[in-house]
Amino acid sequence: MLAQLIRENIEIIQKYIHQGYINIESVIEKIENAEEQNFSEFYDEQGWSFIIASLYALSGQEGVNLFCKNLTDDDSFKSEKIWFEVLPDSPRKNEGKTHLDFALGSVQLRPGTLSGIQPSNIKFYDDINKFAFCECKWYSDLSTSVSCDKHRNQLIRVIENAFCFAENAGSRAQIYVVLITPCVFISRKPFSRLFQYKFNEYFCDKSSILDEFCQPDKIRYSKFLDCVDLKWTSYEHLIETAPQNVLLNQVKAFAKKFNKTV
Repeated sequence: MLAQLIRENIEIIQKYIHQGYINIESVIEKIENAEEQNFSEFYDEQGWSFIIASLYALSGQEGVNLFCKNLTDDDSFKSEKIWFEVLPDSPRKNEGKTHLDFALGSVQLRPGTLSGIQPSNIKFYDDINKFAFCECKWYSDLSTSVSCDKHRNQLIRVIENAFCFAENAGSRAQIYVVLITPCVFISRKPFSRLFQYKFNEYFCDKSSILDEFCQPDKIRYSKFLDCVDLKWTSYEHLIETAPQNVLLNQVKAFAKKFNKTV
């Protein structure tokens, strides 16, 4: 059983996953309930994301770095750990902090917090900060209920947070914004989700990202367009390219039984 195997290896897993604004035990219980009660399908977004993170974290630092590579196609991209459900500083006054599903790269804990993150003063590269902010979706779509701006969708909010994070780093930056979904949403047409439309809009014309901002912020963020890469990968791909360890076969069996997105 996958949940039992995760529990048996949780000490190693938690060494390489920073647990932010989430109760890991409650997530494991959801996985366990699906197995024990023989659910017809498992579609808990945080559950799938934790399964993927655990699969890579169990292989230690090499697993974390492979996770970075598989998300970004950047062989040199490294991270000390996988930052799970964390909160960068908000780029706007009077707006709550964005909950990031994953953050990787030049990242460290913000002092006085358990879930807050800030740019790391430890560089993995000579003169550049590299980091990735990831948005995970299973069946849910992008939220459009941003209180300070009713016209700003969740993906552009993640991108803006990444720009602000790079700005706070105070040095050259390579930014990755990664969308993680079931593979059906990458290939399926016609589109059924807003994230399909918005990702393709921004990916095909990065200047359209600036169209989402007011004039002062267009000027402020324009310098980051050349250093942001938008990536879209699938849970299935991350499982197929995962490191060989004791979790892998159980994760594949769990996915075969409970992933009904196709």
